[in-house]
Amino acid sequence: MTTTTTLAAVTPPSAPTPVVFVSLTPLQRRWVSAASEVYPNTTLFTMPMVREVCTRTGLNLPQWFVNDRRYREARGLYRLPRITDRVAVEATTATPAKPVEDGKPSGTMQPSVDPTFVSYGVYGDVERIVGSRRFHSMWINGLQGMGKSFLIEQACARHGREYVFVQFTSETSEDDLLGGYRLIDGNTVWVDGPILVAMKRGAVLNLDEADRATNRILGIQRALEGQPIFVKKTNTWVTPAEGFTVFATANTKGQGDETGKFVGTNVLNAAFLDRFYESVTHEYPPEAVEVEVLNRVAATYSLTDHATFVTALVRWANHTRKNFVIGTCTEVISTRRLIQAVRCYAMYGDRLKAVTRILNRFDDATVADFKAAYRLHDAEATEEAKRATELAKSLAQVPSDDQVKPDPEPTPAATASAAAPTVKPKRKYTRRKPKLGVTAPPAVPAAVPAAPTANPDPSKPAPVCPF
Repeated sequence: MTTTTTLAAVTPPSAPTPVVFVSLTPLQRRWVSAASEVYPNTTLFTMPMVREVCTRTGLNLPQWFVNDRRYREARGLYRLPRITDRVAVEATTATPAKPVEDGKPSGTMQPSVDPTFVSYGVYGDVERIVGSRRFHSMWINGLQGMGKSFLIEQACARHGREYVFVQFTSETSEDDLLGGYRLIDGNTVWVDGPILVAMKRGAVLNLDEADRATNRILGIQRALEGQPIFVKKTNTWVTPAEGFTVFATANTKGQGDETGKFVGTNVLNAAFLDRFYESVTHEYPPEAVEVEVLNRVAATYSLTDHATFVTALVRWANHTRKNFVIGTCTEVISTRRLIQAVRCYAMYGDRLKAVTRILNRFDDATVADFKAAYRLHDAEATEEAKRATELAKSLAQVPSDDQVKPDPEPTPAATASAAAPTVKPKRKYTRRKPKLGVTAPPAVPAAVPAAPTANPDPSKPAPVCPF
C-alpha cells in the first residue's frame, strides 16, 4: 500500500492543498535496495537487468517500476529511484505537475527534448547542476539570441526535471514572485507565486531577464541561497524541497548597459547579485556547432538544397560578430536570426529574400552593409542577383533602331484586300403613309447628269449624244 508524507510546516494556513511526496512501500524499498546491491553505482536499468535482480534476490518482477512513467527514461530503459529517510525521491524525474489543482495553477512544466538542440558552452555545467538535484544558483549572461534559457530548459528535459520560468520586467514585484491573495470564483484565496511553487516541488527555477528587476524583488534573496523563506502575508516559513535550484539569465552582468542596446536593464543591488553562487558568460556557438544547429532546423522543414546556404549564413554571422567586437559594426547577427533565415528560406525558396527579411528590422544603411557582406560569402546568391539584375535592366532598356525589325512587305493579295472598299448592306426603306391633315413635302427631282462639254482625249472621236 502506497503511503504519503505531507510537509505541513511549509504550507500557508489558507492553502487547502499541501505539498505531497509519494513514498514507497516496504516491498518496493526492498527491491530498490536489492537493485543497488546487484548493480552498484547504476541508475539506468534495462529490462534484462531488472530480471537479473529478481533472479538473484528471488523477488517478483516490480510492475510498479516498469509500468510507471515517472521511472521510464526511454523505451526499455528505466531510472532507479533514490531512497531518502522515509521518502523515495526520483533521481532525475519529478512527479508531473497537474495543470490545475483546486483552482490554482501549479506553475510548472515538463519540457520535452528538442531535436534541433546542440550542446555547447556552459551547457555541460548546467546539466551537471540540474542532474545533481542539489541547490546551486548560477547567473548566466550573454548577448541576445544565443539560447541561454533554451539550454536550461533542455537540461531539465534531459533529466526529467520540472521547470519554472519567470520573466522579469521593471514592474515585477515580490507579490508576483512569492504569491498573494487572489479572487477565484468569488472567493479570496491564497495562490503561491512561481518561487514558492518551485521551492515546494523541488523544481528548477529560471529567472529570465533578471537584469530588468528593481528593488521591488529584494524579498526573494534568501531563496537565491536555497534557504527557507518567510512569507509575510501568511506569516509562515517555506523550506525548499530537495532538487530546488535557481538560474538567472540576462544580457548584462547586472551592472547596467553602456552600449544602449538593451533598453530596460538596470544596475542591480550588489547584495542581490552576491547571492548567486557563480556567474558565467555564455558565447555564440562555434562555427561547426552553429552549422549543425541550422542543418537540424532545415531537416525539420525537409530541405535538401540548404548546405551552401547554411555555410554562408554562419560565416557571414561570424564576420559581423568580429566586427561588432572590435567596434566597426553596431549590430550583430545572432543564432536566433540565422534560424529565422532558414525558416524564411523554407517558406519562400529565395536566399536573398530570406536574408533581407531578417535584416529589415535594422536601419537602411545597416541593411545595405549587411546584404553586401552576405553576398561576399554566398557566391550562388551573388550569381542569382546578377542574373536578376541583368534581366531587369534588359526589360527596362528602350530598344535601339537596329534592334527593331522593320515590318514585312505587304503581299499583292493583302494590298488588294486592304484597298477594296467595304460594301455595307443596303437598308430596306419603307415609305410611310402621310398622316391625315398633313401635306407631304414636294418630291425633289433626281439630278440629271450633265452632258460632256469637251473631248478628254483628242485622238478618239467625241461621243455622239443620243438625245
